[in-house]
Amino acid sequence: MSDSPHEQTQTWPDSLIELLLRQEKVVGKLLDLAKYQGQLIESKSTDPLLGLLSQRQKLIDEFTLMQGDLTRLTVDREEQLRDLDSQTRERIQSLIDEIGITLNQVMSKDDEDRKTLEGIRGQVQEELAATGMAQKARSAYRGTSLAESQFADQQG
Repeated sequence: MSDSPHEQTQTWPDSLIELLLRQEKVVGKLLDLAKYQGQLIESKSTDPLLGLLSQRQKLIDEFTLMQGDLTRLTVDREEQLRDLDSQTRERIQSLIDEIGITLNQVMSKDDEDRKTLEGIRGQVQEELAATGMAQKARSAYRGTSLAESQFADQQG
């Protein structure tokens, strides 16, 4: 078993490309879930949304672990990257670019969903405030005696 630098160089780009392909697949799944997440938010489907968020977290955790692997694969490898044939170098750069684009799409979708959730939260707060005022009014009305209530009804 030889550990010549040439053999390491041959397997290193393949390992890097394999890792980038796995990352590309994970961010693709994240984008699919982000799109579906928006539908669930719009329809106010909280239980399915919670399940989806759990799935997303698992994918994010998986991606984060892969980032650690990517760091280990690329640390001090600038020279090896420059020495790769142009086709391999372009393939690596293309994968990195595609992953970045997809992650930006996920973040953009998340930002839209956050704004939608803030709007929904504002509506719910207004509804709760209106409900609270109505309950206070009923409680205040119920707190009066029967004679006072009848008098108020008769007086208008």
